[in-house]
Amino acid sequence: MHHVLQLAEITHIICRFLTVEDLKLCILVCRDWWLTFEPLICTHASVKYYCNVDGLFGPRGPPGDNDDEGWEHLDYDQDDALIPRQPSAFSLIRHRQKVRSLESFAIYLCRVPFNNLRSVLLISGTLNFEDLTPWIWFLRGCKHSLQELELAGFRVLPPADFWETLVDLPRFRSLRIQHGWIEEMEQTKAFWSLCSKLETLVLRSTHITAITDDSLYPFPDLSNMKELLLKNVIMKFGRQARIVARCGQKLRRLWWSGGGTSGDTAPIFRDFISSRRLYNLEAVSLGNRQGDVAGSVLSAWLKSVDCVQGMPWSPEILATVHEYIPRLTELRWDSSDDEGCRLALLLLASCPNLRTATTPEIKVSDMVALAPQGWACARRLRRLSVYFEVDEVLGMDREESNLFVLHHLSTLTELEVLLLNSGRYYRSVVSSSLSGLRICLASGLDRLAGLKCLWGVALPDHQPWTRAELDWAGKHWPRLTDLAGINEHNQNAEKDLEDEVNRRGLRSVYYATDFDDVDGLFPWKR
Repeated sequence: MHHVLQLAEITHIICRFLTVEDLKLCILVCRDWWLTFEPLICTHASVKYYCNVDGLFGPRGPPGDNDDEGWEHLDYDQDDALIPRQPSAFSLIRHRQKVRSLESFAIYLCRVPFNNLRSVLLISGTLNFEDLTPWIWFLRGCKHSLQELELAGFRVLPPADFWETLVDLPRFRSLRIQHGWIEEMEQTKAFWSLCSKLETLVLRSTHITAITDDSLYPFPDLSNMKELLLKNVIMKFGRQARIVARCGQKLRRLWWSGGGTSGDTAPIFRDFISSRRLYNLEAVSLGNRQGDVAGSVLSAWLKSVDCVQGMPWSPEILATVHEYIPRLTELRWDSSDDEGCRLALLLLASCPNLRTATTPEIKVSDMVALAPQGWACARRLRRLSVYFEVDEVLGMDREESNLFVLHHLSTLTELEVLLLNSGRYYRSVVSSSLSGLRICLASGLDRLAGLKCLWGVALPDHQPWTRAELDWAGKHWPRLTDLAGINEHNQNAEKDLEDEVNRRGLRSVYYATDFDDVDGLFPWKR
């Protein structure tokens, strides 16, 4: 049942929270056609701007009695685009106690002292930017505290005035955008001018199409950038390359997925790395396959220093790679050719500080070939995604694989198991029977006593885990907490198997969840 609150009562509650000294975050819900703001206070969230996507009052019509679904029901599709499910009632939240208001009310942002506000999330399907005055007032009110802004679901991103206001905020350092268009020249210039002062920039499914002449393009100075994520950015690859290459030695994390053709970008990348601007890089996610050529940022440089030759590599080559990327701890490399596989192996062999390696093209036998002198990261590796060949198909020496796991992967705590069943035509365990998995286990996986997370085991419509196998897993992996493939969608699972998993303290993980989304690798990915 909804409780209607009077404006005076709500204002009193809002002012009470906004005067708390340690208030870091709050929520603000708005419908732009009213040009009014309905605050939503919560100690666990950011300021959220919520606007209808499907129409004036959303898919369920105007506010009424059928408003049981809360604002917090947000979902993500496969492309990481935020899809709001539109509620027609707003909520006040504090300490998990919810009170709903069915009546709109106005609060002028310029009169509200958001002195402690550090993070703002604006969610919208469309927005009328004809009058930005309330937003300008709001941002200026946060001038001495606002550090981070995220825009999600916008069809058209704000005009130049909006970005210029952010430039004037002295503590503003982080910008995240999920979907949106930048189409005008002045808008583009103001946007990249803002990016020049940022330390974190995340662009997902963002279209930046203004200015066709490269000689007029306002390439930003990203020398202060520490974290850069570009995923599905609609922009010429050459421009993306030049933007990435403007990062300096402060860069710690680089996630780049860029389509198009690499063209004449090789000299840009060679200079980028040779000038030691990746010296402090700690995490990198790149691909080099059809539709994603961002991996050329590394492959072009490695070719220039003659490091992509056949194995085994000389100690001099391994030392050269390590000299330019000495602090790399997290690697995600996706490539579809033999050259890309060799490059990933080279990075594994050259980076002794690696903790995480997600390299889908690499097989266990490839890693065995690196040992002992080439397997630099074995002692510290904690998370791995790798293909285990089915020896009955490929004739792989089981004893050799067993020795590899025992001597080189004993430190693993998180593992994604994949099967390679014939040549380079591979498939994951989820499309195989558990007999293939048992072959891998017989090859030494049961010796990973510290294993906490295991992915790639079973999925709907495939043979599920049984209680006997859960007993086996519990005996050999006493620290196991996450196990893929046991979920409510599995029609073939034993009765009440999900309850059994919960009773044993396991967390059932649906395989479709990105392996990289687990806490630790690229924490900005939400």
